[in-house]
Amino acid sequence: MLSRCAALGLVLSAVAPAAPRFSISFPKERSATPLDGRLLLLLSTDPSAEPRMQINSSVKTQLVFGIDVEALAPGRAAVIDNSAFGYPMRSLAQLPPGDYYVQALLHRYETLNRSDGHTVKLPMDRGEGQYWNLAPGNLYSKSAKISVGGSTSAALSLTEEIPPIPPLKDTKYVRHVRIQSQLLTRFWGAPDVSRRARARAGGLRHAPPGAVPARRLSRPFSNRLRRLPDHAARPHSQARLQRALPRCRLQPNPAGRGVQVLPAVDRAEFSAVSGSRDPTRQSVLRRFLRGQLR
Repeated sequence: MLSRCAALGLVLSAVAPAAPRFSISFPKERSATPLDGRLLLLLSTDPSAEPRMQINSSVKTQLVFGIDVEALAPGRAAVIDNSAFGYPMRSLAQLPPGDYYVQALLHRYETLNRSDGHTVKLPMDRGEGQYWNLAPGNLYSKSAKISVGGSTSAALSLTEEIPPIPPLKDTKYVRHVRIQSQLLTRFWGAPDVSRRARARAGGLRHAPPGAVPARRLSRPFSNRLRRLPDHAARPHSQARLQRALPRCRLQPNPAGRGVQVLPAVDRAEFSAVSGSRDPTRQSVLRRFLRGQLR
């Protein structure tokens, strides 16, 4: 009986479909020391942009497969094959044969010795707002068109590096500020600098002299302070968005002239508020990119 089961297993393994196999490495010119992170393989049928720019929670998203790498040395290849978890397709074995634009990216992690005694490896915000495809220091390969079939084997080299974000210039109406949190710095064991705080005053009229100054506003704000006075100048779309935002998104105007019209809102947050994206797909994609789905 055992021999018959073993023979059946051999037959099943023989007819199992082969999956593409990609070997990914980086040269020592990009890093002379081993790196940790989330290694992503990106495939796209759309030539309009790099594959790394086409991964999202919409129905038009392209394909991404990922594995965690730890102490990956320069010149040493990591392999993404049938065992790698993918989004929105589960496995490379399900990939239809055809021509694809292929790219690889390493989302680099840092080792953090937290004050609570835990040591973790996480991608720190480098000024881009936690966008893995734009994070400075991440390594990636050039996009190449490859015919992918059942037994395709290809090697990709992470020869490119996302450059640092250039400093933003202040204008008459916009000022950019970087603030380091001492509390978070002590907790994480590494400098924590928040994304550039954006103070905007362009195109707005000051509140009347009788408005409540910022220094007298309590936190959290009352419901009556969540909306601007009717005479305040602002586009209709911004006013509609402000009513949909949670209360914590409103901050007092530093100049002491009432409540500002619209605080800085991420594009992803705007999409979530306006309901233009599927929150379930967004959650799955976010967990996958962080390595929480395997």
